[in-house]
Amino acid sequence: MSPQLADSGIVARMRDYLERQCAWFETVRGELAEIEAGIDAERIESVFEADGIRAKASRELEREFFALKQEWDETDGISEHDVGSVRAMARETERLAQEIHAAIERAATQAGTDAAALRERLGEVRNGREWLGHYRQDSGTDSGRLDQRA
Repeated sequence: MSPQLADSGIVARMRDYLERQCAWFETVRGELAEIEAGIDAERIESVFEADGIRAKASRELEREFFALKQEWDETDGISEHDVGSVRAMARETERLAQEIHAAIERAATQAGTDAAALRERLGEVRNGREWLGHYRQDSGTDSGRLDQRA
């Protein structure tokens, strides 16, 4: 494909895209902050639902970016001012992406810690339930039962 001459269209579309990407990252950052603060059992389903919506939006933004990036790369004559402003926006978008990545890593680590604590707690409950079984009053032959006569 031959290079296109610069027009304000690609610059405006790229700026619009980057503004929307930053706004999306800000929304995700807020949602991740809520997750890091702790999720109660009633909200866990909505968190999973929101995660699915986020994943779909992320894929759509990614597809849009690659199409815009290709057009941007094929366009000649974009002014240095426009290139500089788009680069500054791209750096801000990248900074937010790194913050989101770090927040996701923290949330994953916390989820692993929470899962390990839950497994440990469930093990304690399971052991307690087994131990309580010794108090059942039945006519079984288990010599460890409380009601067993010597």
